[in-house]
Amino acid sequence: MLNEFNEVTDKRVLWDLIKYKIRQVSMKYSKERAREKRERVSNIENMLQTCKENCSRSPSKENFEQLEVLKIEYDDIYRELAEGAIIHSKATWYEKGERSNKYFLNLESHNKIKSSVRKIFNCKGALITDP
Repeated sequence: MLNEFNEVTDKRVLWDLIKYKIRQVSMKYSKERAREKRERVSNIENMLQTCKENCSRSPSKENFEQLEVLKIEYDDIYRELAEGAIIHSKATWYEKGERSNKYFLNLESHNKIKSSVRKIFNCKGALITDP
């Protein structure tokens, strides 16, 4: 991969080209994996449909076992998709959700100063200003 960029002398340009190449490869891989997953779901749905028809036409132990295996595989796929959605939603909440940043921390410390006791009389009646 680095042989492609032998003529590049500037390290910043080289770094940008490497990042670009990595992005290309990772996008290609992700698209291929998503396509395979869609095909797998489609195949299992078709197999489930035909297996249900077989069970209704000729209810046998083998047909029902095959149907159960397909249902378990189908549920596993959608459980995996649900876990991905949960992780994505947590990341989105973290990125866009409310979090303690510098503004909120400064506001909190400012309010703490305003709400603290600055002067108090002791039991002898003397005014104390030492925090």
